[in-house]
Amino acid sequence: MTGKTHVVEGNVFALGSYILMKKTGLLVDSVWEPLQLGIILPYATWASTLPDLDQNNKNRGETNPVNSVIQDFFRIIQAGHRSVKSHVAPCVIAGVLCIMSILGKSVFNLNQISTNILFLGLIGLFCGLLSHLILDLCTAIFWSAELLNNYGYTGQGSVLSLPIFT
Repeated sequence: MTGKTHVVEGNVFALGSYILMKKTGLLVDSVWEPLQLGIILPYATWASTLPDLDQNNKNRGETNPVNSVIQDFFRIIQAGHRSVKSHVAPCVIAGVLCIMSILGKSVFNLNQISTNILFLGLIGLFCGLLSHLILDLCTAIFWSAELLNNYGYTGQGSVLSLPIFT
């Protein structure tokens, strides 16, 4: 996948989550609805390309100081490309933070404007990271299927009977 594909899909996920939040009543009452979408979309756009900072591409790190710090962090923890450290862990962390913010809003009645904006930003982060993870999984699945077809696998018999395994 290219960065542009990840950005488009991150925005599609963010728009879908916004519509779902609107239908289920999870939108913030004290913030104008179009502004909420305006908070979610930039975070989803940024987060949809975030896992690819595990590559040693200096152009990505230099565009944003936060990207540079994240790229250095990925280098320190030795996160390989498409690894759990760079793709799955950030998505899980963002998901847990989203759940915690939803619980904070409903259980502890935290409805200050700052917590509401944080909640919307976390939704955007989660949508972008999740879309990136799903697109990379689809890439791996389609690449594997194409590879199997190139070696003559027709869906009959065992994959292990292909020439590359024997």
